[in-house]
Amino acid sequence: MSKDSATKTARIDLRKSQGDPNWVLTVGLEWDGRGAHYDAYGRVTRYGTGDLDVYFFCRDEVTNKYVVISGEARHRGTLDKWPFIHHDGDSKGPGNRDRPAVEQVRVLPTENGDLLVNVYQSVDNGTGAIDAFGRPRVAIRYGRAAPGGLPGDDADEILVYVGNGQDSYWATIAHIDVQDGILTVDGETRYSHPGSEQMPGLDTTGTWVREPQGGPVGRSKKANRGIGLTKYTGRCPTPTGKY
Repeated sequence: MSKDSATKTARIDLRKSQGDPNWVLTVGLEWDGRGAHYDAYGRVTRYGTGDLDVYFFCRDEVTNKYVVISGEARHRGTLDKWPFIHHDGDSKGPGNRDRPAVEQVRVLPTENGDLLVNVYQSVDNGTGAIDAFGRPRVAIRYGRAAPGGLPGDDADEILVYVGNGQDSYWATIAHIDVQDGILTVDGETRYSHPGSEQMPGLDTTGTWVREPQGGPVGRSKKANRGIGLTKYTGRCPTPTGKY
């Protein structure tokens, strides 16, 4: 799905594995690097440098509790308890062998719930910097594990590209809903208020909220010992109708 797609939703049937534990679901943020160079066909001729931060906002549909998973130490999550997500760590530049940088998580969806993929360009980068990072996109893949443990080349894949840039610190690239074995991806890019450090989240109905009251706030990792948010857990707010 791109910013020009006729529809902003796509689905993956998680039941097709028929319980085979060798099937893997991953969600990742990929980008070519800040200042990447392209040829006339859109192929990368030189990968850039720099990094984006991705935060996975997870909502429990029963308790309405949330937890934020990130690449930061102590906040990477685990596959052994809710929300059954593990982040592989921050990417600090282009990937290995001139491949795009990737920040991704492995997900074991054992119950209904929601996942927001929020990208934060950080006060250290300045507002409106997301589109400077070379085609940032979310990749959702589901299939049999290949050598290395990630989905193989025959996996189902949904790509969601960031749309138009805004003078904002936060962009929500994808809202992923798991309901009765069906994973539905809403790929409409939404932005935080210009200049606001408040992280977008979900309310108790699973609706996107631009500035949840009392929710996490982004901040400089450089000034806070590598920790980019003010809080990582809490309870989703009740709907207010003002988003």
